[in-house]
Amino acid sequence: MSDIVKKFTWRERLKSIMRQKNIKVTKMSLALGFNRDYLSRITNNPKSNPEINKLESICEYLEITIAQLMSGEDLYIKKERAGDRISKMGESDIARLTEHMKKNSREDNHS
Repeated sequence: MSDIVKKFTWRERLKSIMRQKNIKVTKMSLALGFNRDYLSRITNNPKSNPEINKLESICEYLEITIAQLMSGEDLYIKKERAGDRISKMGESDIARLTEHMKKNSREDNHS
């Protein structure tokens, strides 16, 4: 047996969780009030990054934390408070999240 473990992206984990829970993009978009095309785009397009509040909503709907989505660890733990989620994130996840939020903030200020 191989010692190589495939590293999955958060998008691959998101799609896997949706498959396991039998949740289609259309169903989730209706439940969350998101545009179906938006959800499809962030699910499938590596160049499309979701807004943090929308990513939180997706994770809450799937009953996972952002840290679990990003790392793939403990995917079946029930949802927790947002502060608990962030405190469990690794440094690299927090750095990515912070950079993403800064980028979105700059884009919002230039709109």
